[in-house]
Amino acid sequence: MKILLKSFLLIIVVIFPKDYTAQKRSDSIDTFIMHKMQELKIPGLQLAIIRNNKIDQLSSYGLANIEHQIPTKNNTVFSINSMTKAFVGVAIMQLQEQGKLNTGDAISKYLTDIPESWKNITFKQLLSNTSGLPNNIDQKEQVLGEGNESKNWEIVKTLPMEFSPGEKFSYNQTGYFILGKIITQLSGVHFTKFIEDNQFKPSQLLVTQFGDSNDIIDNSAGAYSTIINNEGKWINDGKLHNAFATFPVFFRTATGIMSSAEDLSKWLLALQEGKLLKDKKASQNFSRL
Repeated sequence: MKILLKSFLLIIVVIFPKDYTAQKRSDSIDTFIMHKMQELKIPGLQLAIIRNNKIDQLSSYGLANIEHQIPTKNNTVFSINSMTKAFVGVAIMQLQEQGKLNTGDAISKYLTDIPESWKNITFKQLLSNTSGLPNNIDQKEQVLGEGNESKNWEIVKTLPMEFSPGEKFSYNQTGYFILGKIITQLSGVHFTKFIEDNQFKPSQLLVTQFGDSNDIIDNSAGAYSTIINNEGKWINDGKLHNAFATFPVFFRTATGIMSSAEDLSKWLLALQEGKLLKDKKASQNFSRL
């Protein structure tokens, strides 16, 4: 049974104000990180500090792979999990700037194969997790339909809405699956390639790519968790265990990007500098995510 687990290998990107001194940074941040790594049993961690609109410091701590005692380096690649959704949000805004959609539009303008109750849901509601859509994962974070895109789509369409669109917030993966379908449809290329061409390349990201535990990725860190699954029962024994996370390609708008603290910093700076979005206000909003 494949379980989507929270990794205890972390990337941290910190944006400091101009007047934050190197002495304060050294005394407080490093001490805090080492303490938290010990407390939370974090084997490996990267830190990037952005100051004065540039990468001011890159630091790596601990081990990327416990079994082989491989230290974390600046080019070590980690799964960024749901931070992937921020890249998807930028992709949608890029398509809007190209005149191919409007975030106020109902998704039924672009998708016809959806239930009647979904037809008035807007892009904004998908992006903000206020759509009310049923989730396409189960309570144990298993992707419905055994990871098969067609099965997943048919199953989720039979499930009842959780609430009326726009009524409240509820974190949801189905909305981002739909966004991926629409990105592919409107751009003429698969959503992974659209994001690679329009975000990875202009941001000059050197190690970032889509992938999961099934893929062989250079300098990829291991994934570890204190939670394991034993015959369908969740157990927390307080010890680190290997975690195996698999993200079907269609699910990779929800989670699926592998990256480093340095590359994420370069992406944030590219947003701030208007390299990804022409709308400065939109760029600023995404760079705060």
